[in-house]
Amino acid sequence: MEYAKENLEALKQQRDRLEEEFQAEVRALSARIDPLTEKLETLSIKPTKTNITTKLLALVWNPNP
Repeated sequence: MEYAKENLEALKQQRDRLEEEFQAEVRALSARIDPLTEKLETLSIKPTKTNITTKLLALVWNPNP
């Protein structure tokens, strides 16, 4: 029973260390990649008349304006 408790404690300590490492990496990535400072590139795409399909064509009439 004592061995299981020691093993559990060691696993909890390992989990805590891994969690701390993970949080440190998340903070480092968050500091390095900020969406507000990213440079955006404008890309113009010209529309074409190909690959256009009509799925629904409807006529609606309301007799009372």
